Amino acid sequence: MNSSTREKARLWLPTLSWAVLVFAFLSLPVNLLLAFLFPVSDDPSRWIFPHADKIVHAFLFGVMAFLLFRPFTQAWRYSPLRAAWAAFAVSSLYGLTMELVQSFLPYRQADAGDVLANAAGAALILLRRKNVRNSRTRPPPP
Repeated sequence: MNSSTREKARLWLPTLSWAVLVFAFLSLPVNLLLAFLFPVSDDPSRWIFPHADKIVHAFLFGVMAFLLFRPFTQAWRYSPLRAAWAAFAVSSLYGLTMELVQSFLPYRQADAGDVLANAAGAALILLRRKNVRNSRTRPPPP
């Protein structure tokens, strides 16, 4: 493996690792997740507010978009704006795919609100990146 390929693999490794972790996390039965996240109480009404899972989804896919941004800009040489759009698209499509996977699992259910939360988390994280917001004022790379 040459150094260029090795460098690209190094750039993609955190993103791929996160994708595997998200897949495992969102494929587990809900009661196992709740026991892991909130070990002090088995009664969801005591520690959770309505739609709290949307925050978890936004976080998971926001992190994925954040991790995707770097390989798109460094390995594939996308402009910051193009990398942000690509990271948003890939994160959102992965979120949709995860909901489709959950629809086939007997102990999980798909939710359109989760798909929206996934996309919202990705968008919010990318909009916070200074180099994306300022990409229109800088000249394009050669």
